[in-house]
Amino acid sequence: ISAPSQSVVQLPMLTTAPPFNDVRARQALADAVPYQEIIKNVYDGEARAVQSQVPLGMPGYTPQGYPYTYDLAKAKSLLRQAGKTSITTELCYSAGDSQQQQLAVLLQSEFKNIGVTLNLSPLDPATFAQRREQDSIPIQITEGSWWVNDVEYLLAVSLVKNAAQNFSNYSNPQIEKIFSESHTITDQTQRIQMW
Repeated sequence: ISAPSQSVVQLPMLTTAPPFNDVRARQALADAVPYQEIIKNVYDGEARAVQSQVPLGMPGYTPQGYPYTYDLAKAKSLLRQAGKTSITTELCYSAGDSQQQQLAVLLQSEFKNIGVTLNLSPLDPATFAQRREQDSIPIQITEGSWWVNDVEYLLAVSLVKNAAQNFSNYSNPQIEKIFSESHTITDQTQRIQMW
């Protein structure tokens, strides 16, 4: 039995420390991800590529089109623009999770094609939590579902400053403003327009 869900697998990169404090380095990795191969080989075809930061099925979802595709030439070019010919970094994932391990190995192989060496670190939950608290994970695989089917909740949990699951330290003034305004709007039509 297979049914769609809002479970999301992400690859947060720490935006406040080199090399991923340079947006071009992050974009390069996004263009080096073999999205369709992951869907086919890691998730047996039972996954969908993202089209929006808001998950499919959540009120306010609009398929805006994910701007990154598997394009190694573009990825290499972006790294050169960032002044990088090679990067060696760590990719952390949940120990014992076979899908995350498959994903990590696949990414390690693909990223090598653009000059990025990933040292794989399977972590137990306690070590993961400690490293996240210390902001000492350059790249990690995260997976989870949103408990509340609302964009304000999504923002509060992962996309605003100091959010508990904002593992990349992402910050965007426009999103912060929308999040703040959303606290006082109860009309669902207005809320969906904001999202």
